[in-house]
Amino acid sequence: MRRPGAGARPETTHVTHAASTPTTPNSAPTAAPLGRSAFRGSIWMVFNALATRVLSLAATVLLGRWLLTSDFGVYGLAMSMSAMAGVLRDGGVRQLLVREHHRHDELVGSAFYMALAFNTLTGAALALLANFSHFWTDDPAKAADVARVLLVIAICQPLNTPGAMLQAKLLGGMRFGPVSLLAGLSSCVRFGGAILLAGFWPDSLGALAFVLPLPVCAILEWIGFWYYNREPMWSRSPEPRRWKGLLAQSVWILVGSFAIAMLNWGANPALAATSKDLDLVAVYFFAYNIVIQVGIILSANIGQVLVPAFSRLIAEPERLRAATLRALRQLMLVAAPLSLGLAVTFPPLERVLWGGRWERAADAVRVMGLLYPFVVTLVVPLSLLQARGSFRAWAMVITLSGGLSMAGACLGGVFFAGSPAAATNIAWLTGLLGGVSALAATLAIGIGRGISLGESISATLPAWVLAVAAALPVIGLDDLVISHWHPVPRFFITGTAFTLLFALLVRVCVAPHLREWLASAPARVRPLAAKLLLLPGVSR
Repeated sequence: MRRPGAGARPETTHVTHAASTPTTPNSAPTAAPLGRSAFRGSIWMVFNALATRVLSLAATVLLGRWLLTSDFGVYGLAMSMSAMAGVLRDGGVRQLLVREHHRHDELVGSAFYMALAFNTLTGAALALLANFSHFWTDDPAKAADVARVLLVIAICQPLNTPGAMLQAKLLGGMRFGPVSLLAGLSSCVRFGGAILLAGFWPDSLGALAFVLPLPVCAILEWIGFWYYNREPMWSRSPEPRRWKGLLAQSVWILVGSFAIAMLNWGANPALAATSKDLDLVAVYFFAYNIVIQVGIILSANIGQVLVPAFSRLIAEPERLRAATLRALRQLMLVAAPLSLGLAVTFPPLERVLWGGRWERAADAVRVMGLLYPFVVTLVVPLSLLQARGSFRAWAMVITLSGGLSMAGACLGGVFFAGSPAAATNIAWLTGLLGGVSALAATLAIGIGRGISLGESISATLPAWVLAVAAALPVIGLDDLVISHWHPVPRFFITGTAFTLLFALLVRVCVAPHLREWLASAPARVRPLAAKLLLLPGVSR
């Protein structure tokens, strides 16, 4: 399952050891503008991410029809190993520029060249790792495919550096519009390119169709962010004397980066190493790739908003505490219905889109969707730790969750490989270990930052409980009554029933949470949503 900060590349964060953010004209905005900027910025980024996910879904649908099952296994395994090697990516300095926005001119030269050095080292590590791809499969042809995909990803590592560093300046200045726009354009190239390549050369390219557009995306992001920044950071002095100090501060960030890779991708190589079955990896990865769309839409984008927003509230503990609880409530109110709604509707949706080809993944999607909301909302306490500079705690939390997830995949590969329900059983193991540990971490971090256990539970659990209460009867209806129906009406019946039941339960049981969420929605959306939910007084 997808975990916080998991997109195409794992996110890492670096701040200084300062106890609070220095007060500057740019870093101490008033309460109201900061709140509106942060939460509306997150909403617009989510809307853009939704459009991106439509492209991703189109690519998944078409590639799922055109490519072999093993091609998905090769891609999932190669991307997983790329993420694990990505512990070196950027050297932990990209997010330093986000948090220390007021020191951007001072740090940008050394940060850029340090990131370039680390990314070049990451690419070299991936190229070396390609020589050992036979460790995860006994099939020489599949091992060769894994190696080729890894080499393409290796080339992208240094190419990603300029775009990533230029993006950091926009994020630090809370200019979320250009970031969102360029992310959408890059996704169009990535997924559109994969569709074209797989459509014209499915047999000759196979899993390479997934990754060949990535170098083009890296160059596009470089050009796009340069258009908005026009900052030739590569002309600055590299100041290597600063690197030792930056690296000393980055130790826990690098540990946390590796932990994020374990959390997001570690189950795939663990499962491959213990089962030696890339078809099983493909089924598990396919289910995982469906469910993580929720995480990509929500946690990765909102995390980019919360870190700079929280960092500006460090000197105001009460506002920071209130903002943390508000973020938990609003995020769970979206994550729970999206995840559980996917779990409810995926079996008929799979029949519509893939005609039963990926039916083995349907139950695994249901299991992952049940517990995934806790993984998504973990981005809030993790962003709080990042903003406060608590890197050791941040890294330890992610390491624990990532280690447990990999342990579940290893156990699943040992005990369930060869079973018809192997992917589902492994999803239970990784989902329970990952979801429960994420919930425990959310509660523990809240307590450690002055938020009571009761406050954290009341912010996190109600929307999830209501989503489960709405999903269970609809799943029962689908399995026992309408499972033999045509998949199109079956999909619409299950989706509509879940949506209406969840909306009714939320309106009756947690109306204040709903009002709070609508108050942060864009002005054009608010009046219609308030009328549909019968919530007067939220339209302005």
